[in-house]
Amino acid sequence: MSRWVGWLFAALAFLYLVPFWAVPYLPTTDGPCHLFNAWVLRHYADPAQAEWLGSIFAIDGRPVPNWFTHLAMALLMWVVPPLVAEKLLVSGLVLLLLGGLWYLAGSVDPERRFYAFLGFPLVWTVLLQLGLYNFCASLGFFLLAVGFYWRRREGLDLRSALALNLLLLSCYLSHILSAILALSAIAVLWAATLSRANWRRHLLTAAALAPQAVLPLWFVATQGGGVIPASGSFAILWRYLLRLFATSAFAEEGNRIGRILGELFVLLLVFSVLHKNVRWGRPARPPGGERRWWRRLPVRLQREDSFLLLCALFALLYFVSPEGTAGGTLLKQRLSLFPFLILVPWLSAPPGRWGRGVLIGGLSLLALADLSFAWRCYRAAAPRVAAFVHGLDGARPRSIVLPLVFDRGGACSRVGILDHATGYAAVAKGLIDWDNYEAMTSFFPLRFRPALHHSGLYQVEANPLDLDVHQLDPQIDYVYCWRMPPHSKIARRLDRNWLLVAEDADSRLYQRQR
Repeated sequence: MSRWVGWLFAALAFLYLVPFWAVPYLPTTDGPCHLFNAWVLRHYADPAQAEWLGSIFAIDGRPVPNWFTHLAMALLMWVVPPLVAEKLLVSGLVLLLLGGLWYLAGSVDPERRFYAFLGFPLVWTVLLQLGLYNFCASLGFFLLAVGFYWRRREGLDLRSALALNLLLLSCYLSHILSAILALSAIAVLWAATLSRANWRRHLLTAAALAPQAVLPLWFVATQGGGVIPASGSFAILWRYLLRLFATSAFAEEGNRIGRILGELFVLLLVFSVLHKNVRWGRPARPPGGERRWWRRLPVRLQREDSFLLLCALFALLYFVSPEGTAGGTLLKQRLSLFPFLILVPWLSAPPGRWGRGVLIGGLSLLALADLSFAWRCYRAAAPRVAAFVHGLDGARPRSIVLPLVFDRGGACSRVGILDHATGYAAVAKGLIDWDNYEAMTSFFPLRFRPALHHSGLYQVEANPLDLDVHQLDPQIDYVYCWRMPPHSKIARRLDRNWLLVAEDADSRLYQRQR
């Protein structure tokens, strides 16, 4: 493959980072909450902060998933400010995903690395805009782990085994789903390459990777939690998958890019099947008398066709899975990405330089179109997030703030961009965001201390208009309202019982009257 293809891919990858650095605050849903909790981890042992933060939060030292990005941002904050740490992290997640896909795409045949250009529209997904940083990190580790194993499928030496274990551990500490799928993919590839000649090396490989199953099994066994059943029909799920709706993060885009990408994957799949000339009929025994198990099947399969099998298995898992389980949600949206990602190394290259050049050029234009949507959306959302954050300038440091957000969206985003934007102000001023949903769960590094008797705020988030101010936790110092209807019942209750200390066109800050 020509060197210019690699340079073009690298240039587009770094160009994709520009929108993150063009705005003061990233307009994501959960990103500010992750940043705030990483800030707490960073200052948890500081002499000036330890007693205060320690009285509110406890660190969960168990090896639960979701540690990776929190720890990464906390470490970055030793050398850069928090907002820069978040942008460095998100930039790293993008490069990790694209680099992992470049690595996996060339695992079967280095000449097919250009298929990594398919990954650019998979950067700005709904999941990234929701601020699911740990899951986005896990995608990159998933790709690297699967590609790494395939390149060493005939057997792992000690150094390779340690490296693969580290990749799988990083995947688990990012997100449990990707860790389970990575182990499952490696198990399928392991079985597909098993033969009489290498079964001893394969058993050693299985033994070397067996410890990576311990943590996922422990988490699933201890986490508990109910199952959220799936609600969509098969037709709806099929349309969501085939049109790659998970990539539709911006309203202006209208899912055009996801639909084009989904159709392109289908065309490439059909082309690859025809190009590989998969024919029915039992082949004769190969020279030497060895017949691997897949050669007994009534199709002419190669070992690389196990990636096509994985694509089918991941698609089946997407259809039969619930919407959520073990406390996690958005399961189908996450699963919808894996059939496409795992298919990339199996696709056949178009014939001739012109065929590849046309495909690379088209994918590059598609990537630039997606970049333009992200650029315009980030620039349009930036003033709204900044206004929200500056509405908390009047809060005193070391205070507890309850945000009531009545308008969460941005003009261009399909997801809320203000749900947890209080986290940005909390980091800047040293506040406590009482709507810290992570600290109310059991699968993040921080938890609220039981002595606080935090009542939970899921109903408050869903319907703040019905909030009874008399039932608010007594620890709360401020109630911050964004775009509250001026003549609503909650506005009258707050005016009667709380002291209005700051207001502007969109925000109101109330202080508890002691």
